[in-house]
Amino acid sequence: MIVAILILYNYGLSFLRYLGFNKLFGKDDWTVLIFDVPTVDGQSLYLESNQLKFTPPLYIQRYTVVKKILKTKLNGSILKLVDFGCSEISFFQIIKHMKGVQEYIAVDVDEDVLNRCSCKVLPLTFDYLKKRTEPLSVQVLCGCVTQPDNRLQNCNAVIAIELIEHLYPEVLESLPYNIFGLIQPEIAVFTTPNSEYNIFFPNFSGFRHDDHKFEWSREQFQS
Repeated sequence: MIVAILILYNYGLSFLRYLGFNKLFGKDDWTVLIFDVPTVDGQSLYLESNQLKFTPPLYIQRYTVVKKILKTKLNGSILKLVDFGCSEISFFQIIKHMKGVQEYIAVDVDEDVLNRCSCKVLPLTFDYLKKRTEPLSVQVLCGCVTQPDNRLQNCNAVIAIELIEHLYPEVLESLPYNIFGLIQPEIAVFTTPNSEYNIFFPNFSGFRHDDHKFEWSREQFQS
């Protein structure tokens, strides 16, 4: 069974959508998993500097929801996880103590960032005090989400947190062929910003990040 889950963030809430890659699979060849996406309690407030602050920070909210989805739907059976667009490899701290995970592969196109942040996968003193029940193998790879790599085969789960909005349309179109054609995970989780929330940012124009190629509304997301 191949499952695809997309999460469109509207501040702390998340909305379940699914990817129907009809170009790659017929309708009978993939399964849509319908369930209540977990949410995270949070709040936003305007500071005196007229900036919008989120508590907890948005990236923590995203990480928390993704972890809950993985725990809920695979129930401790994630043996191999690929984290595309891992950037500074921050999600590793969230996943490394998850029960059942035996292999974590971080993938990003920015070799400089990976060289600077790869030390994050090294064991901490606390890790020796609270040991895992099974070994954890970690790889940090420089590569693109659309590039086939045999090392990524036989993965249970694929995640891409705030990645797809950084891809050009022609690159984004080829993404499913690698993930669902080659890797074929049991579950794939993607997150992307909700452009409808941008109106709450003071003096906002354009996109939230200079490298974003698009930001979708919920209506665009559904289409």
